[in-house]
Amino acid sequence: MSVVERYKVQFVGGPLADVERWELLGVGPLMGGSINGTKDWEHLKKDFGITHVLNLETEHDDAYLGPPEVIGQLPTPDNGQFKNPDWFVQGVAFAQHAERTGRLYLHCQAGGSRTPGMLYAILRHRYKYEPQEALDLIRTVKPSFGTAPYHSNYIASAEVALLALKAIDP
Repeated sequence: MSVVERYKVQFVGGPLADVERWELLGVGPLMGGSINGTKDWEHLKKDFGITHVLNLETEHDDAYLGPPEVIGQLPTPDNGQFKNPDWFVQGVAFAQHAERTGRLYLHCQAGGSRTPGMLYAILRHRYKYEPQEALDLIRTVKPSFGTAPYHSNYIASAEVALLALKAIDP
């Protein structure tokens, strides 16, 4: 992965923060970070060829950006709790659809927890990465992912989802 842009995000009810947009190289047509409205969506389409978005945040709704087959909405709070495995199953299914027909952009509010959590599930299922390999790749742009106690809940719940995915899509 590599960082392709650095920019600022205004957290809902919080500070202006420095964040990074990244690109997954050599694995699939994936990018991630956050989206800052319609103008940013146009920038992602024009400058990076993004065709699909998977929104993982509860702080903003992306439905206004396009139809549901292009704009996936899987809002979940960034609360450190164990995620429903179905959340990951739906996210991986949307990623597979998007990658067959275009280029996917994953995002949450700042791209630091929910986005790498979903990316972990995608790397493990879609690209058959081993757990440590997936974490190592994610940490090339999100060095702290997997180190915070609540990240372990996201990773553990992704692993439960992977068992369900394996049963329906080996």
